[in-house]
Amino acid sequence: MTLDDPEAKRVGRSGDARLPVRGAPIARIVRELGPPGRRAQVLLLAHERPDGDAVGSCLALGSILRARGHRARVVLADEVPRRYGFLRGVDRIAAPEEVRPRAPYVAFAIDATDPHRLGAAGGLFEAASRRIVIDHHASNSFFGDVNWVDGRASAVGEMIYGMASSLSWRIPPDAHEALYVAILTDTGRFSFGNTTAGSLRVAAELVEAGVDPEKVAQRIYSSRSLAEWELEARARSSLRLELGGRVATMELSAEDFRRTGTTPAAANDLASLTRTIEGVELGLFFYEIDGGARTKVGIRTSHAVDANRLAARLGGGGHPQAAGCVIEGRLDLSRRRMLEEAERFLRRRR
Repeated sequence: MTLDDPEAKRVGRSGDARLPVRGAPIARIVRELGPPGRRAQVLLLAHERPDGDAVGSCLALGSILRARGHRARVVLADEVPRRYGFLRGVDRIAAPEEVRPRAPYVAFAIDATDPHRLGAAGGLFEAASRRIVIDHHASNSFFGDVNWVDGRASAVGEMIYGMASSLSWRIPPDAHEALYVAILTDTGRFSFGNTTAGSLRVAAELVEAGVDPEKVAQRIYSSRSLAEWELEARARSSLRLELGGRVATMELSAEDFRRTGTTPAAANDLASLTRTIEGVELGLFFYEIDGGARTKVGIRTSHAVDANRLAARLGGGGHPQAAGCVIEGRLDLSRRRMLEEAERFLRRRR
């Protein structure tokens, strides 16, 4: 396969991130940024309601590209969860309406399966001269001019580390910490099924480079506000078992966010609680977004149930054991629709 082959941009497997990353997408990314000495204008975009991988990967790649002389800026459609506020560069993340880039510019879509997941930043991606997708979701729709999608990677952060290392690009200290956050959070503190020997080796190398794992874990997992604790208590109190105990659900309404003085950004990590009950195969966490106009559903499953396939039935996607979707409508209607779909899905598995 040559670099000019139309199919070349649909492949790219990093494997063990400690080894050199080869393949057409990496060569194409380097080519789109231009020859050494050229200062490309770059926008780094990620999915709505950004998580640790989205935030950490964008900040890290931005730092790496600036170290190479490029003008790189992170633009996110939604607020960054408070737990990631300690990362250097968070205070410089822009909202889409604050950015007026001059053509030509290169746009990266990070950790996003399709252009709709970019939210209000999607227009900036579509208007770019060159569009590059870096993602680790098997459900990615390959919506860029260059697509580097590796479903075996634990996080996009692992892919970016592998790319920079293989190209001998300098990784600044602030990028080391951001990459560690990306991998730590997307592997569920190295407890999810996507944790591999490769991701653990990358984490070890980042620690050797100066990352303090105790400090990072403390800031992300042990520095929650009283309001966030109250929000979790409300979610836990809503716990219900459905379909003979095979399904566990929790939920939060727009009123719950209003009463606790929080936003949906504070709910991102609560979905995993639904899969901590013995005997539960499928966990569903519902929470209203956009003031109740839509409902986000976090799906967590055992290895026997494919969360990605279930989410795809309702226009979503993700990973085999962790996925999600957004349903138009308020919580009660969305809950009923999701449970009906889940019952059909589980019945067909038998």
